[in-house]
Amino acid sequence: MRRIIGIVLIIAAAVGLLLSISGIAAIWTIRRSLTGDLIRTFDLLDETLDAASDGLGVADQTLAKFVLDITTMETTIQTAGKSIEDTIPLMESFTELLTNDLPATIRSTQTALVSAQSSAQAIESTLQLLSAIPLLPIGAYDPEVPLAEALAEVSASLDPLPQSLTDLAGNLETSQDNMDLIATQVETISINVGALRSNLTQTKDVLSRVRVVIATLQGQVNNIRSGLPGGLNAAVWFLTVFFIWLGITQIGLLTQGLERLRPEVGAPTTGEN
Repeated sequence: MRRIIGIVLIIAAAVGLLLSISGIAAIWTIRRSLTGDLIRTFDLLDETLDAASDGLGVADQTLAKFVLDITTMETTIQTAGKSIEDTIPLMESFTELLTNDLPATIRSTQTALVSAQSSAQAIESTLQLLSAIPLLPIGAYDPEVPLAEALAEVSASLDPLPQSLTDLAGNLETSQDNMDLIATQVETISINVGALRSNLTQTKDVLSRVRVVIATLQGQVNNIRSGLPGGLNAAVWFLTVFFIWLGITQIGLLTQGLERLRPEVGAPTTGEN
């Protein structure tokens, strides 16, 4: 049993020594290639972050211009809506004028013309009578169109105006309804454009924060890449010392195994009587 244990210890020590030597050889063999691979990986990561930062910068500039254009559009729409809202009361006043005030004025004018027509007939009769007296130096009064008849024609010419004004007022009322609808739609568009501008502004702020995060990551990547060779060398030396220590412990184990293979003092030797 002692010999078996000794053989096992020797084999374990040999395996441990082999692993220690192999580990030292392996870490020093792959150190250079591993360093190069990691540096290339960090370079690629840095280039990727640069490309992402550039892309975000272009997107940020595009969004900034778009926000400016949207703001200008929103201002224009609001100005147009204000103009339409200001026009509606004017149209209401004009409709009231066409519906009530002007027709009333025309009717009053026609009434006055009728009264003037009676007066004109009396005046014309007087003038005709006076012009018929031979002693008075007054020429004969014989106008082509009698004054009363002229006044009657003027009154008659005013007859179509109330209906025309009423029709125009109806068209204006229709236009006013359309203007109300347009004003509502313009207000809705203005609200939607304002919401779009707000969303774009928030998106632009998010892009700015992401660019800051990417810049921070780039700084960290550069720091890691700068300290990578020193860190790898420290790790390699640490592992080397560990494998050396592991090998030294295997030497002790090997010594114990060899000790167990030696015959014990005072033990009978094989072949003796």
